[in-house]
Amino acid sequence: MASYKSSSHRLEEIDAAVDGIAQHTANTGIHMTAQEKQKLSDLENYDDTELRGMIAQKQDTLTIDNEPTSGSDNPVRSGGVYSALAGKQDKTGQNFEDGANLDDFTESGMFKSIDSTKTATLYNCPVSGFGFIMIVHKLSSAASTQIIYCAGASSAKIFVRQKKSTGWNPWYVFESSTAAPPVNVPAGALNLSPKTDDV
Repeated sequence: MASYKSSSHRLEEIDAAVDGIAQHTANTGIHMTAQEKQKLSDLENYDDTELRGMIAQKQDTLTIDNEPTSGSDNPVRSGGVYSALAGKQDKTGQNFEDGANLDDFTESGMFKSIDSTKTATLYNCPVSGFGFIMIVHKLSSAASTQIIYCAGASSAKIFVRQKKSTGWNPWYVFESSTAAPPVNVPAGALNLSPKTDDV
């Protein structure tokens, strides 16, 4: 008999547990453990002043320029810097490549042949035996002027020619052994014209 009562008691406990589960399942509210309730309470009472300060000090999204831009404080992509510097010429002039044709140089700029070996490879060049510097001045889409400066052991020379719509004119040479007195000298000015035997 005692054994029956004990079994009946266990069945009642099981039934009660099942009923509790059914009621819990039917409850559509949010179910939280005591630990979860405490976390929610801590979050609701959280002082976010420090967090807001950290957010305020964060770095904004960077704007990156693709190329150097006047007046911009933005960083520039490395490719943009390279492209901007790649076309810049050295202050002493851009070196001629071996076999360069001077007829092709119509844009304004400064170019140089470093020595006689380099000069010997150039086409349509009036100089031989020396290095030189050439300055090109573009006058229009169809006209350019080339001026070559070179100095040898005995004299300095300047070569000049101009390109027009019909093509390049011949080279003309000016040598330091030929005096070139100034023109239109103001009255009373000192005569600084060189003497032939001073050159």
